[in-house]
Amino acid sequence: PLFERVRPDLVFYQAGVDGLACDRFGKLSLSRSGLRKRNELIYQLCRVYEVPCVVTMGGGYPRRIDQVSHDAIQVVQAHMDVYRGVARAGISRCHHRALQRGLASE
Repeated sequence: PLFERVRPDLVFYQAGVDGLACDRFGKLSLSRSGLRKRNELIYQLCRVYEVPCVVTMGGGYPRRIDQVSHDAIQVVQAHMDVYRGVARAGISRCHHRALQRGLASE
């Protein structure tokens, strides 16, 4: 896998939700479940290789923009899924261990 070849010290993950089917600019037509699977893949790799991960957000431009529209609610929920996934994956614990390893080697 790429992680084994590159051996990153840090991963910057731009966890955009513009891949949602209801996003007016994205073209991937993914469901929230599809985005969660994508996120979990990144979190799992970071956890397995004990690489710290910086997660940023982006995207989310619903076709219907009023606050109670199904599209807008899906976008907000997808953004929340990103951070819930980080908490479940224990990424912060991986960051702490990787940081300790780095400090110990100096």
